[in-house]
Amino acid sequence: MKLLDSKESWKLLMKKAFIDNNEGKCPEDLYDIGRDVLRKRDGLPLAIFVGGGLLVDRIPSKSKWENVSKKINSHLGTRESSLSIRKAKEEISFEIRREDGNSQSLDKPRHRAVYCSTETFIYSAGKNKYLRSLFFHGSGNDIDVKPSYWKSFELLKILNFEDFILNELPYTIGELTGLRYLRLRNTKILEPPRLLGRLKNLEVLDVAKNYIYVRNVSACKNRNLHTLSYIRTDHFVLKHLTQLASLRTLGIDLRSSDFEFSTLCSSLKNLVCLKVRNIDMYPTSMDVLDTMCNRTKLKLEGKLTKLPDLPPNLSYLTLVHGELLHDPMPVLEKLPKLLGLKLDYAYKGQKMEVSKKGFPRLKVLILREMWYLETIQVGKGGGMPELKGLEIYACFRLMEGLSKEMRLITILLEE
Repeated sequence: MKLLDSKESWKLLMKKAFIDNNEGKCPEDLYDIGRDVLRKRDGLPLAIFVGGGLLVDRIPSKSKWENVSKKINSHLGTRESSLSIRKAKEEISFEIRREDGNSQSLDKPRHRAVYCSTETFIYSAGKNKYLRSLFFHGSGNDIDVKPSYWKSFELLKILNFEDFILNELPYTIGELTGLRYLRLRNTKILEPPRLLGRLKNLEVLDVAKNYIYVRNVSACKNRNLHTLSYIRTDHFVLKHLTQLASLRTLGIDLRSSDFEFSTLCSSLKNLVCLKVRNIDMYPTSMDVLDTMCNRTKLKLEGKLTKLPDLPPNLSYLTLVHGELLHDPMPVLEKLPKLLGLKLDYAYKGQKMEVSKKGFPRLKVLILREMWYLETIQVGKGGGMPELKGLEIYACFRLMEGLSKEMRLITILLEE
């Protein structure tokens, strides 16, 4: 199902909420509530359609819209949740299985969420042959089952165990030879299973928020693996990682100051997206970044006091938990292809300046938790001409010190 961008999402929500009146335009006093409802829809057309339907009223009122927003927040047990589940079942063949017997079952489900625990895990090889995605929720310390169980998932492409506490991943999952996406984020497993070598079609492996020791990451012998995140630098051998020539997205968690960052960057020629954590705890030279011409997405997390030289072809840049002492805008605004910029607690200064010709292609600017920032000056008659989205969150001093030009940009984006 195709996700909608913010503009398309808003248009769909308004079309549904004001289907009979107001020409699909949102009254000013309902705007913030409508945006809050939309944020919880994550760009899903079905979810937006359902949310808009709940807002429909002959005479729209602020109290009703606030009530709908509260109901959406409470999720299960509300009218919105029941309707969403029913619509999902009808349109995408989604089912829910629970250990308490309160399940939503289908004859030929394509997508399934399983809520269970070790003591009550009940499985069946029936009705699995049509499944494309499977999500586990709960605590499943030991859910290893017979190989016939996993073999029954003939078409399964996505397997998600995020936050599902495991001691180890069942070895029999190696039967899922068609699997493309495996999410093990925050599962507490200590070592990736040997079965990775059997998942020949695996493209995405997410092992973030674990203490996984990757003895030989290249052991999976997988030419299709293009996404791997996040892995600790003290838990893998660098030469093994550089053998994964198909990697496009890599997230690393720095755990040593002597990590050969330049070797990593120069070896993975096809890498497009790089995410680096803990730069402050384990200082590593970032000087090699500007030589990475193929990198279009970059995320740096840690207390950088000085902005490094950046890849010239960056389209998206995120800086998190930095301590930049000098205004980064004069440097960043010169990146000719930059489309998205997010600065999250990244700058400790009081002022930012964007020149008249700055950020020629920037479409989205996100500023979060810049507690010292008081003002942003934008060159008169120019600066960020393509900007379509602006988010300012928890920048308390800034809200009072926005320049006239910046306030104008904010007003135009809201219209």
